[in-house]
Amino acid sequence: MRALVIYESMLGNTQHVAESIASGLRPELDALVAEVGSAPSLVEIPIDLLVVGGPTHAFRMSSSETRKDAAKKSDDPIISQELGIREWIAAQRKHSVRVPAATYDTRFKMSRKLTGSAARNAEKKLCKHGFEIITRTESFFVESETGPLLPGERERAYQWGETLTVKLITTL
Repeated sequence: MRALVIYESMLGNTQHVAESIASGLRPELDALVAEVGSAPSLVEIPIDLLVVGGPTHAFRMSSSETRKDAAKKSDDPIISQELGIREWIAAQRKHSVRVPAATYDTRFKMSRKLTGSAARNAEKKLCKHGFEIITRTESFFVESETGPLLPGERERAYQWGETLTVKLITTL
């Protein structure tokens, strides 16, 4: 079975989470990790599980404006410069076969009501495109706007990947 883990990342925090999730999916699944700007269309690649993640910007998924704002806050190069998960999901064709999916985000550790969630927004958009959400959204936490991830978050992402594998196998 094959999984595709797509991430949008400004400074690498969400990328680290994606890589940890993919490691947790293996060895049960062949897990491909792709930055959203180079991610394949789902028409191009058959998958059994889609995992999509990005940073929470302004209480939701990033936009071109919030990505530009994030770039101004760091001297480091931005990883996902042009395209975000919002645009990638919108470009996908609606599926007649319900592909299992899960979403995650990176954000500050506060109540969801205060910070919003890119993962919840992505989940809604994936549902409209015909994906079957197999688990609740997951958030991984950063210390500040530029990171780094809080201690233990990579390990938690790995464990979430393991959990996704079990949920996928039990839904098939």
